[in-house]
Amino acid sequence: MANHGRRDVSCWGGILSLGCVQRGVAGVIADGACRDVAEAEELGLPVYARGVSPRTARGRLRQRATGVPVCVEDVTVAEGDFVLADDSGVVVVPAARAEEVLAAAEAIVAREAAISADIRAGVRIDQAMHDVRLAGHADESR
Repeated sequence: MANHGRRDVSCWGGILSLGCVQRGVAGVIADGACRDVAEAEELGLPVYARGVSPRTARGRLRQRATGVPVCVEDVTVAEGDFVLADDSGVVVVPAARAEEVLAAAEAIVAREAAISADIRAGVRIDQAMHDVRLAGHADESR
């Protein structure tokens, strides 16, 4: 939901959440405020928004389009792109780069898992945090 980051009025709420769950939507990213957070949680629908506002959109916002590319800050999101979110943030992966990004992400996860294993095995954190693997250097030696 592209709403130019507005926080003064909600662009997402409980009725929209219910409708999306009925249609199989997996989650919502709102570039603005949302409301009815508890309703979305009860429905099991993750909603990531810039904030919360109790003010309804009725009479304040108007839908312009559906299924068209939208711009959120300086990122364009198009149908077919991969949008991932958690409590750390949101990332958009263009469909054409999905395999490349997945390979890079898997390499990062593997490096961090190896360094975490070292810490669990007794390597001091200050040594582990300066490990070349953490920076992603090709030279994986210590």
